[in-house]
Amino acid sequence: MPSTTPIATKHKSPRSGKKTNIFDIANYIIENNICPITKMKMNKMIYYAHAKSLVEYNEPLVTEEMQAWIYGPVFPTLTKVLKKFTYQPIPINTIKQGNSNKLTAQQKAILDTIIQKYGDKKASFLSHQTHDELPWLNAYDEHKPWSENVINDEDIKTYFHQHLTKIQ
Repeated sequence: MPSTTPIATKHKSPRSGKKTNIFDIANYIIENNICPITKMKMNKMIYYAHAKSLVEYNEPLVTEEMQAWIYGPVFPTLTKVLKKFTYQPIPINTIKQGNSNKLTAQQKAILDTIIQKYGDKKASFLSHQTHDELPWLNAYDEHKPWSENVINDEDIKTYFHQHLTKIQ
């Protein structure tokens, strides 16, 4: 069970009144990552950026639901839009629902850190890494043919507060 003790944060909130969505974030990653991004890799990179925002700002980076699927954390709304990019890279300007210009400087800094840390990693590496992390382990139901359990933000915050090197 996750701790109910509040976790101190280092910074103020990354949101400054601008309404952003997961597609804005995905576009920023596509535009700024040097290596190709597939659907699976995109989901994992946003998961780590979301964790960083929760730990450092005590606020979610995304409001879209995240689920524990067989290959790790997945945002179903994003995955649906990117369904044809399972094995091929997502080209720039593919996600019409998003605008990376809506992101704040703080949100971009979060994403830049995650891009620098994980941008050159393969999707399979990130998937395997998430399988060793408690937020996914706590939510994933291996007894179902298709787990769609929600990954809890409190589990993410608690786990990554104790494993800061994964998001810095």
